[in-house]
Amino acid sequence: MDVPLIPLTEAFLQITDLRSLIFSREGDLLEVLPRGQDFWGWNESNRKRFDLADHFLRLNQWTFRDFQQISSNSRPVVERFLWKNPEGEVSPLCPTCWYADPHSDVAGHLIAVVQPPPRPELFRESVENRWLFFQALFLPGFLHNINGPFGTLMGRLELLRQKHPRLKGLAEILEVGEEMQRILETLANKINHERYPESMTLNLNEILESEILFLYSDLFFKHQVRVTLELDSRMPSFQGRYAAVSGIIGEWYHFLRQFVDEQKEYLLILRSFQQNTKLGFQFDVIGEFHEAGHRGDVLPIYLEGDWVWAMNSQLRGLDSLFLGKCLEMSKGKIKIVAEPASFQMTCEFPRREN
Repeated sequence: MDVPLIPLTEAFLQITDLRSLIFSREGDLLEVLPRGQDFWGWNESNRKRFDLADHFLRLNQWTFRDFQQISSNSRPVVERFLWKNPEGEVSPLCPTCWYADPHSDVAGHLIAVVQPPPRPELFRESVENRWLFFQALFLPGFLHNINGPFGTLMGRLELLRQKHPRLKGLAEILEVGEEMQRILETLANKINHERYPESMTLNLNEILESEILFLYSDLFFKHQVRVTLELDSRMPSFQGRYAAVSGIIGEWYHFLRQFVDEQKEYLLILRSFQQNTKLGFQFDVIGEFHEAGHRGDVLPIYLEGDWVWAMNSQLRGLDSLFLGKCLEMSKGKIKIVAEPASFQMTCEFPRREN
């Protein structure tokens, strides 16, 4: 990165998602640009608490002299640096360009142009997701190892019931076992189908029912969400990838979760439909939502588009790359209408036959 010949405008910083931190020669954080944004937890309201030694120098094995040397360098200092937020959390390495401001009215201002990391809470989540990745990696084998012995157990119980039809409680044990078996089979089918890289013959209603059953693994969904299914009984089969549909549902639900009140109850109406050569589904969640999500998005939200739109989405709580990939696989379009009293997502895609 070369020394800027003109000041970095706030508009440029906005569209590039860069941050400009302006320091005095004494190490005071004077400004965080663009205004209204923060960098790793630092903003206008708390910038005076920034301690150059604690929050930057020691992390990067710099001295105060190294910092002041920037003003006399003929070239900017371009490296990856660590930063500490007000709560003491250390960032991942951030590409940073340090230089003396040639346009400052006050001699000696030093500027750090930084490519910010994910928000602290999202960074923590990305680290935690790595452990989840390793857990999920072996789930198919784990489920296989459970289903074998469990199937034998259920078979023996059925034989016992046939031999001792008056034995109390055996029918209830079998009923509970069958429910557990259904949950395990649903999860196993979901994982195997999502891993399969080719198109296959699918039924949209079956996918939706399977995904709802999987969502019950989220205890909030299990205890706080009442589900009503309005599925088109004449839904035809189609050629496609299970992962495209389940990915759209998973990403949308993950996005919605940032707005829910964990103590309140919600109604989910799930519909499937067919229209001419297209198939589709709609999740309509009714209840009281927080206007500000914990990932930084704010209601109301109205969005509609295809995979290209998704790839360019600026929503903080939406993995635009992942959602775009799922929409591209299905050739689908998505519409999200989110308000404080309702949260609706509609997705439709062309029906491809064998």
